[in-house]
Amino acid sequence: MAKQWFTIFTRPGYERKVRDSLNTRIEAFEMQGEITQVMLPPHSLSGTRELFFPGYVLVEVECSDKGEISDKAWHLIKSIPKVNLAKGFFRSGRDNS
Repeated sequence: MAKQWFTIFTRPGYERKVRDSLNTRIEAFEMQGEITQVMLPPHSLSGTRELFFPGYVLVEVECSDKGEISDKAWHLIKSIPKVNLAKGFFRSGRDNS
């Protein structure tokens, strides 16, 4: 099994709330071994607090050899309010359904 980075799309302005919600749920469901990091893209180079890529949250997930994540991790990420997963998000043939 290998770790891979994925992008979560959210509404601009909700990135921190999505990150914090995801971190809270990861701890509550004891999934630190599957979802290992949740990060926001770096801030802009101008030194402001604005995100360089608004609407994006980065997630490092433990994947199978085929690049798929577990159903439990998939549903945990998908259940976060304001998260929008694109079709084929995890390169496993899954979609938003």
